[in-house]
Amino acid sequence: MSVTMLSNRTAVATAAAGIEQPLDEGATAAGVVAVTAAAVDVGITAAAAATAIGGGAALLSIDKIPDWYGENPFIQSGYRPVFAAAKPCFHSWLYLHNQSANIFTHLVPGVLALALNAALLRYFSLWYPDATLADRAVFHIYLTALSLCFGISATYHTMLCHSRESADLWVRLDYVSISILIFSSFIPGLYMGFYCEPGLLKMYLGTTRFPECWKPGMFDYWGASHQLFHCFVVLGTVSHFAGILSGFDWNYTNQRCAAVL
Repeated sequence: MSVTMLSNRTAVATAAAGIEQPLDEGATAAGVVAVTAAAVDVGITAAAAATAIGGGAALLSIDKIPDWYGENPFIQSGYRPVFAAAKPCFHSWLYLHNQSANIFTHLVPGVLALALNAALLRYFSLWYPDATLADRAVFHIYLTALSLCFGISATYHTMLCHSRESADLWVRLDYVSISILIFSSFIPGLYMGFYCEPGLLKMYLGTTRFPECWKPGMFDYWGASHQLFHCFVVLGTVSHFAGILSGFDWNYTNQRCAAVL
């Protein structure tokens, strides 16, 4: 009985080994195919890059680029190769690809904003000679932020084909510059809104952690600045809803759309 069991086990082990060997060979073959396919893709990208550097526009379809590069699956063609160098990325300004419009719709306004920022000195001297430094500064702050935002945006779309690391870096800078522009857009509005009330402007800008900074410990549970902020946010949403409802009531009552038809 023991000899029979031993013989059966040997047969099973031999059969398993016979199965594993083709599987290993198949896995190896699949690995070779995958590596070969990757090498072909790299070769295609490198060849396209070499052509583009030489002055041509060897563009790729979305199935020939890395996943991180094809951020919009509905844009099917017109992709630049992954250059891994800055010079060919900027050289792509000279030919048409699917980022050309994204680049120039911000590059041109960014340069114009930069020129306007410089021309503003002369403009204020001619038309507003008595304008204060603060009057001029709010315009320069806004235009500087505008140039920065548009310039970084154009650079991001230019460097998108450099590498994954470069694309990640520039998209972060792009969002930072957008935040800077939003903040800088707020400053002129605030300045103009309080233009005739400089005291209120200084009070508004200087208010920090009030009223708890006035008497620390007194407003630990009720009445602290962030709690007041929450209350005013609620009031703002109520006011906004009232405005929406009022607008709908006016349209509904006056049958404005029916009158147009």
